[in-house]
Amino acid sequence: FFSTMSKRRQYAPGTTLYDPDPWHVIESPYIPEAHMKNETIFAVGNGYIGMRASFEEGYEGAHSSVKGIFLNGFYERHEIKYPEGAFGYARYDDTMLNVTNSLPILLTIEGERFSMFRGQVLDYNRVLVLQAGVMTRSILWQSPKGHQVQITITRCVCQVNKHLAIIRYSVKPVNFDGKIELQSGLDGKVTNLTAENDPRVGANISGQALQTIYTKQKGTYACIEQRTQVSQFFLVCAMDNTLEGAAHTVQEEFHDIHSQKKFVKFTCDGKKGETLVLTKWITYITSRDYEKDELHRRSSQMLREAVSQGYEAYEQQQAEFYRHFWAQSDIEIRGDPYLQQGMRFNMFHLVQSTGRDGSTNVGAKGLTGEGYNGHYFWDGEVYVLPFFLYTNPEMAKPLLLHRYHTLDSARDRAREMSIQRGALFPWRTICGEECSSFFPAGTAQVHINSDIAYAFNSYIQATNDRDFLVHYGAEVLFETARFWIEFGTWQNNTFQIHGVTGPDEYTAIVDNNFYTNIMAMVNLQNAHDAYAILQSEEPEALQLLKGKIGWVEGEEMEWERASKKMYLPHDKSTNIHPQDDSFLKKKPWDFEDTPRSKYPLLMHFHPLVIYKHRVCKQADLILAHFLLGDKFTLKEKRADFDYYEPLTTHDSSLSTSIFSIVASEIGYHTKAYEYFMCTARMDIDDVNKNVHHGIHTACMGGTWLCLVGGFAGMRVYNKMLHFDPYLPMEWDSYVFHLTFKGARLKVEITGKTATYTLIDGKSLRFIHSWTTRVSLKTGKSVTLKLKDKFTDIATLEFDGVIFEMDLFTAQIDEYHQQAWNEALNEFLARRRKIDGKDYPPPSHEEYEILKHTVTGSDRHAGLRQFLQSRGIDVPPGTSIDPPTEATICGLSNLKRTKFREIVEPLDVSVDADSLALLKDLHEEGIQVACVSYSKNCRWLLEKAGVIHLFNVVVDGQKFSELGLAGKPAADLFIRAAEEMNTQPMRCVAWLQDIDGYRADAFKHFKLLLSASAPSEVQGEELPAEPDLVVSSFKDVNTDVIEEWVKQEQEKSFSRMKGRHGSRLGRSSSSLTGDISPKKQ
Repeated sequence: FFSTMSKRRQYAPGTTLYDPDPWHVIESPYIPEAHMKNETIFAVGNGYIGMRASFEEGYEGAHSSVKGIFLNGFYERHEIKYPEGAFGYARYDDTMLNVTNSLPILLTIEGERFSMFRGQVLDYNRVLVLQAGVMTRSILWQSPKGHQVQITITRCVCQVNKHLAIIRYSVKPVNFDGKIELQSGLDGKVTNLTAENDPRVGANISGQALQTIYTKQKGTYACIEQRTQVSQFFLVCAMDNTLEGAAHTVQEEFHDIHSQKKFVKFTCDGKKGETLVLTKWITYITSRDYEKDELHRRSSQMLREAVSQGYEAYEQQQAEFYRHFWAQSDIEIRGDPYLQQGMRFNMFHLVQSTGRDGSTNVGAKGLTGEGYNGHYFWDGEVYVLPFFLYTNPEMAKPLLLHRYHTLDSARDRAREMSIQRGALFPWRTICGEECSSFFPAGTAQVHINSDIAYAFNSYIQATNDRDFLVHYGAEVLFETARFWIEFGTWQNNTFQIHGVTGPDEYTAIVDNNFYTNIMAMVNLQNAHDAYAILQSEEPEALQLLKGKIGWVEGEEMEWERASKKMYLPHDKSTNIHPQDDSFLKKKPWDFEDTPRSKYPLLMHFHPLVIYKHRVCKQADLILAHFLLGDKFTLKEKRADFDYYEPLTTHDSSLSTSIFSIVASEIGYHTKAYEYFMCTARMDIDDVNKNVHHGIHTACMGGTWLCLVGGFAGMRVYNKMLHFDPYLPMEWDSYVFHLTFKGARLKVEITGKTATYTLIDGKSLRFIHSWTTRVSLKTGKSVTLKLKDKFTDIATLEFDGVIFEMDLFTAQIDEYHQQAWNEALNEFLARRRKIDGKDYPPPSHEEYEILKHTVTGSDRHAGLRQFLQSRGIDVPPGTSIDPPTEATICGLSNLKRTKFREIVEPLDVSVDADSLALLKDLHEEGIQVACVSYSKNCRWLLEKAGVIHLFNVVVDGQKFSELGLAGKPAADLFIRAAEEMNTQPMRCVAWLQDIDGYRADAFKHFKLLLSASAPSEVQGEELPAEPDLVVSSFKDVNTDVIEEWVKQEQEKSFSRMKGRHGSRLGRSSSSLTGDISPKKQ
C-alpha cells in the first residue's frame, strides 16, 4: 500500500499549520493562502445550524472564500435530466442550501471601514475552543490613518437551542477617542457553490434557490423570510442586537425587499481603553420544524427569551453541554500532542455536524460544505454512529429514528424496484427518496439496507432499549429482511444475491458481492431473532406490527433458511474470499505505470475501464472483517488482507481507517499505525488537499474506530464487550471512555497493562484479550496484562444460566414438610376450637401437592386444594396478613415463619461442587440467576453465603408482585432472563424437577437441563422434556456447559420446526452421574 501511495498522497508530520494545543486549534498569524481551508476548520455548528468561518466583515483578499450557513435537512429539489432515462431512475435531486447570511457585522472607526486587507494587522489569532464549543477571532488592527483598535469576535452556535446562534463582537480603541459605527445585518442574496463536474466539491444547482418574500425591521430587530421554489419550504432568519459599554444611537438602514438585506447601525463615541460589546442574536426557523404561520411568532419569541437570559447564561449552558460531552467521549493520547489535538478536533466536528432531532442525519461534509449536495449516505450508520453509540448513546438514537421516519419512502422505493414486500433505503438522500443519478454506484449498493439494519441491531445490543426494539427496531429489521427474500435468488440450494455493487465503487453490478451477502445474512438472522423475542415477550406488539406491514405467515422461517444458506464463497487453494463471482478473473490494474496525478481514478478514467480491472477504491471485504469479525478466522483475515491491500487505491476517505483496524487485529501494527496517520489528521492537516470544500465526517468517525476498535480491539460479540488492546510504540499511553448498557467505562492502556475502571453503572462484564472475563462494580478497577500473541476469536454461545433454587437446597426439603405440618396443625387446631370438627393432618402425598402445585398466577393452588379437601373455605387475604390471620396468605406466612424458625439455627451451606460451578460462571463473566416460587429464596441464599454469586434472584415475592404465571408456564425463568438484560435464547435453564411444565414452556431457551428425568405420568398437556438430564454438578464448569450447548445446536435445525408449532417438545439425552442430597 505505502509503496503505491507514495505516488498519490502522503502524510507528512510537521506540515501542520497549527501548534499542537490539546484543547484548541489556533491560527496565528493569519495565512491568506489557507483562507478557504480555515473557513472549514474553524466552522461551528450544533447538528442543525452549521456556520463556515467566513469573516463577519466580508472577504477582500486575493484568494477565494466560500460563505456558507447550512441547515441540516433544509433543501431545494430539482428534476434530474437524463439524456436517456429508464424506469426506476431517481427522478429528483435534493440539495442542502446555503441559507440567509446572518454573519455581516461591519465596523467603521472615524470613517474608516475595518478589513483584514486594509490598513495593518498588528496581531491576529483565531481559536477554535474545543472545550467550550466556540470560535474566537482577535485582531489588533491599525487603520490607514493610524487608529488602532482591538477587536475580539466570539461565535457560538447554541447546543441547548438548535435554532439559535450568537455573535459577540467587542471593540476597544487603543490609541484614540472617536466615532465608532457597527452595522449588523442579514443578507438573503445567497447562492450555492456550483460544481457540476465534481460532486465532491459543491452542489449541482445554480442561481439563487431561495426567494425572498418578506422582510421586516423594527429597532434592533430584523428578519428575512424566504422560500424554496420546488420543495416549498419556508425559512425565517431573524436577528436582534444589543450594545453594551457606551451611549449610542440606533438607526434602521433602509433596504427594500429587492436588495434582500436588512441592517441595523449603532453609532457611539468610543473612548480609549474602553470596550464596546455588540451581541448579535440569530435564529433560523423553517417550515420543516413548525407550521408556516408559526415561524415569525416563534422566531420573535425565541429572540426575546435569548436576550432576556443574556449571553453569559448561554455561555454557561454551552460549556456544560461540552463538559458532559467530553466526560463521555474524550480520548487522551500521551506522547503525541499532534494526534491528541487531531482526535479531539475530529470528535468536536462530529458532534457539531450530526443531527439530533430524529428528522436529520449526518452528511458526508457535515455542515461545513456543500459537497455531495449535503446528502446522507451509509457513512452515518457505519462510521459515525458507533462513536455516538458507545460514548453518547442518546445522540445515536435520533440518527436511527431519522431512518425509521423515512421507512415509508423506502417501501415505495422497493416497489419501484419490483419488490412487493419490504423496503429499500436510498443510497443518497435528504428527505428519504433516492437522489443517486448514477445507479451502478448508487441504487445498486443495496447493502445500505443491511448497513442500516446492522446499526439498529447494534443500538439494541448496546443499550437494551426494549421500547426502541418494539416500536422502531423490529419494523426496520423486518422490512429490510423482507427485501432480501425477494431480491435474492435460490441456486444450487444456496441463497444468492445478484446484480449489486458493494462498498468498492470500482467494481459495479456483480453477482454475490461478499460484503453484501454476509451483511444480508446477518440482517436476516437479526430479524429472525427479533421476531422470536417479540413472539415470546411482546406478542401483542408483534400482532400489531404484523397487521401494519401485511405479514405473510412463515416469513420468519424464510429469513432463517436464507440466512443459513447464504452463499459465501471461499477459495480453499488460496484461503481467500473472492470479493464477488468475477473479481478474481479480472485483469490487475497497472499501478506501476499509473502516475500520482491520475488519482483518484474516477476523475481520470471511464467507469468501464475501471470496472473491468482488478482494483478496489476502498475497503470492501476487509470491512466485513471488521463489522463481522466473529465470522472469520484470524488466518482468513490475514490471507484476505494480504491479497486485497495491494489492490486498493484508498481513493475514498472511508478506506484507510478500516485497513488500520483490521491490520491491528491481525498483528500488522506498523501498517495499522501508518493507515491511522492517514486518517487521524486528514482534515486538520488537509492531507487530501480538499478540506476547503468541507470536512470528511466518515473519516472523523473512522479515526475514533481506529483507536477504540483497532488499537484497543473493542468489539461486541453476542452482546458482550470484548477488548484486545495494545499500545502503539509511538505513544506512552492512551485513555478513552465507553458507555455500554448504561455503564460508563474508562480504559487506560500502557505498554504492558490495561486498566479498566467502571465510573457509572451498577456493573459491567466484558472479556479482555479473548481469554479473561471481567466483572466490574461501580468505582472498581482492574489492571490486566496485555497479551503477547494473537489468537483466534472464541466466544461463548450463552450469556446466562438460570438455576432453580431447589438444586442447591434439596437437603432442607424435609424442613419445608416439617414447617407445613406445624403450620397446618396449628391452623387446624384453631379451626377445631371454632367448629368442633376433627381435621386429619396432611399426608406425605398432600405435602407433595403443597410443594409442587403452582398454577397460573396462583402460587397457593396447592394450599387451596388441601383446605378444600377438608371442606374449609377461607378468604385469600393479602401478603401482609399476620400468621394468625385465617386467610390463605396468613396461613402461607405462618408456614414461612415456621420454616425460618426451624432453619435459622441450622448451618445452611452449598456443597463444594455447586460452589465451584457458581464461582466459575461468575469469574467467566456469565450471568447467573436463581428462581423459586418460595419467598424464602433470597433469605436462604443470604444465609448460605452465596447471594453475591447471583446477578438476579426472582423469588415468590416477585412472582406475586408481578403477577407472573406459574406452572405449566416458565415465567420465572423468562423474567430472570429479562433482569439479566439478555434473552431466553441466550440462556441455559437448569431445573431440579421438570415435572409440571408444559412442552413449549422452555422452547426459546438455549439449553434445558434437569437434575431428574420427567415422570411417566402425563396430564392433558404434553410435558416438558429436558435436553439433558444432569444429575451432578461434579466437574461441571463453563466450558462443559458450552460443550453441551454446541452438542445440542448440532441437532437444533431439525428441532426448530417444532419450536415454531409443528413440534413443541424436546428430545432428551442423559448424562451419567449422581446428584445426591447435599449434606450440610
